[in-house]
Amino acid sequence: MVRNSIGVSTCSRGKWSISYFMRRSASGQPIDFFQSPDQNHWYWAMDGFVNDGVLYITLLCVRQKAKTPAEPYGFDTCGADLARVTDLGENPQDWTLEYFRLVAPETRAFPSASAVVSGMYAYIFALDEKPSTRPLILTRIPLAQLDSAEASIEYYARDGSWKPGFVPSDAAPVMRVGSSELSVRYHPKLKKWVAILVDPNGTGVILMRTADTIEGPWTEGRALYHLPELTEDSREKHPNWICYAGKEHLEFSQPTAALVTYVCNSLVPRELLGEPDLYVPKVVGLPIPSDP
Repeated sequence: MVRNSIGVSTCSRGKWSISYFMRRSASGQPIDFFQSPDQNHWYWAMDGFVNDGVLYITLLCVRQKAKTPAEPYGFDTCGADLARVTDLGENPQDWTLEYFRLVAPETRAFPSASAVVSGMYAYIFALDEKPSTRPLILTRIPLAQLDSAEASIEYYARDGSWKPGFVPSDAAPVMRVGSSELSVRYHPKLKKWVAILVDPNGTGVILMRTADTIEGPWTEGRALYHLPELTEDSREKHPNWICYAGKEHLEFSQPTAALVTYVCNSLVPRELLGEPDLYVPKVVGLPIPSDP
């Protein structure tokens, strides 16, 4: 199986449609759409933004490691890169891709979880894997220096200042318990930043956290939706199921309602053979409280 592919959605005359693409090699064989320069690594595309007509995608570097009962898929994160995508008017097969390293692999905190442009910066959240609570920390890159991302990256420090470089141990935990995938977007009607995510504390709900500034302080969150896959009855029948990657898609949302996706999986891979509808994206429309 290819490690990543893409879907491109369009809306024409009020009708929405989506097309899926895998890149092809010169011989016509399916290949990863985003290709790691190291054959022992691969990419997971996480979030993206557009700046001056150019698309940028945050990429989490992943490699294989020994499988265990606790980690049956044997995935290990190994870095974060930024893809620069141009020629967007062409067939996706003909898009031009360039890759820039964001941070060194040994940091164990990889800017990729959510990315958004505000002012003169692209802000990228990173899950810090070293502390037991796995908090979210915040980085930013000047828009004028995206093509030299690693040299230009800054982090939000514990003293409330922005510092050059990336030192996770000195970074402020802007969300005390974080998530590897979420959305962070600004809602003009609320005049607040809104984070949508599956509760990392395992309550089985989609949370909405808010903040006046992207640096926080962020609220602990309020439940917007109880995942049917993780109800008490479902947990008894399917104790190995997990859900994650809750995200809002602001381009499809309304001022008072959010279009949210999430995905579920099983810690026992063979269960997927009997549950073909489990490991596919779920889409829900959720009301946005007016008093977050």
